[in-house]
Parts: sequence; structure tokens; C-alpha cells
Amino acid sequence: MLRPASSESPPAVASAAGEASAERDIAALTRRLVAGEEAAWRELHAAYAPRLWRYLLVAARGDEEAAAEGLQRAFVRAARYARRWETEAALWGWLTLLARQVLADGRRSEGRWRAFLRRF
Repeated sequence: MLRPASSESPPAVASAAGEASAERDIAALTRRLVAGEEAAWRELHAAYAPRLWRYLLVAARGDEEAAAEGLQRAFVRAARYARRWETEAALWGWLTLLARQVLADGRRSEGRWRAFLRRF
């Protein structure tokens, strides 16, 4: 999360300071996630669930049910495989990777179920 620059610093310095602060925030948040802090999980969910929902809705081609299921499963995987990330971009990339894997797993499972039903 970037904070507004103070009027005392030049814009380039303030921008770099804000980015460094945001990166420290991400590192601290992910460190707390790895430690299993419940408040950190709530913070992560509040910050990333709406954005990840939109990502999954597009990836699931508008299937809201698949996107909702994918969102929940992605956060379950995030809890299971929590890691410390230094940047927001790295954290977001990891969350989208988990989400894509969840959708692919769901599609494979659905395909196996349909194949099973066709045999009978």
C-alpha cells in the first residue's frame, strides 16, 4: 500500500520511499502469514479477494460458480503453502498461479466425472 508523499521530499524520493514502505508492508504481512496469524489472513483476504475474484471470473470465462469455488480453494492453498514474499508483484503472481492451478484441477476433475458418467 503506497502512502502519500510528504510535501518536504522531492517527488522521486517520496515515490521511492513509498514503494520501499509498501514492500516492507508486503514482507511483514507474508511473514505473519507464514507464522499463521489469523489477523494477517483476514488482511490478505480483504486486500486480495475482490481482485482475485475478478481474475478468476475472467479465467473461468464468466462461470461465477467456478470462480467462487476457485477463490476459496486458492486461499486454502495459500494457507497451506504460505511463503514470505518481498514484493506485491511477487505475492500477486503467486496468488494468480494458485488460482489458475485450482481452475485447471477443477476442469480436470469435471472431465473425469463426465467420462465416468458416459461409461454408465
